[in-house]
Amino acid sequence: MKNNLDFLKPLPISNKARLGRNRDGGYVVYNRIIPETEVLFTYGVGWEISFEEAFNEVTGKKVLMFDPTMVGIYLLDWKAIRKHFFTLRFSQIYKQITRGLFLYNKKKELDKKDVNFVNEGISVTKKEKYDTFANHLRRFNQQDKKILLKLDIEGGEFEIFQNDDIYSLLGNVNQLLVEFHDLKNRLREVKAIMERIGENFELVHIHANNAGHTFLLFDLEDEQTDVVMPDLIEVTFVKKGLIAGADKINTQFTYPVPELDYPNDPTRREILLKFI
Repeated sequence: MKNNLDFLKPLPISNKARLGRNRDGGYVVYNRIIPETEVLFTYGVGWEISFEEAFNEVTGKKVLMFDPTMVGIYLLDWKAIRKHFFTLRFSQIYKQITRGLFLYNKKKELDKKDVNFVNEGISVTKKEKYDTFANHLRRFNQQDKKILLKLDIEGGEFEIFQNDDIYSLLGNVNQLLVEFHDLKNRLREVKAIMERIGENFELVHIHANNAGHTFLLFDLEDEQTDVVMPDLIEVTFVKKGLIAGADKINTQFTYPVPELDYPNDPTRREILLKFI
């Protein structure tokens, strides 16, 4: 099919694998280059870190997880606790403290494996609880390492990838995973970003996040039927030149791919990407 959605069509390859749980939080990667990856940078994690733990388990390598929504070293949401105290909701205070203790112990366990939380986000400038990717590379002394970079930052990806600075920092990134949001309103921006990334990376996988809605796209070039589009997509890029010739295949996949892709929300049907 030739139309203006070709930028969403992955290069068909074998040797892909899923890291993380079989629902929201798991991602598909090009497995051949995972063993040579030296560090995982991941932005936007909360506490669903099955992907990060799986990467560390497989490789034994450092994981740096950045999220500005974390609530400090003791992992207690003091604002919520104060609110519950003044409204006499002591059971909620107990739940907050119990959760905080669990997360604190979980964090200590992860620290021993070199799986590290950083209570910051990514931005194009340093401000408050945000810093740049360049500064994070320098601060954690990872400038020369082979990097797997993952971003799921709830729309913040547009600011990052619409700034030229990020592209000069992707030289050591061998694999890039991004969740793009709000395709209904920002599809042209997604297209421009993915084509810019595509100058040095190959798109090898795409999955529609069924936690988001769908919308109807019409008036496509050379296309008579309307297309149902997801509002959220997860994509995997691999640095050009790193895909083994034996892994490039002629098979055309349907997306989602059985045994690789799973619904983010298991209570809802997967979104079939019929336009690919």
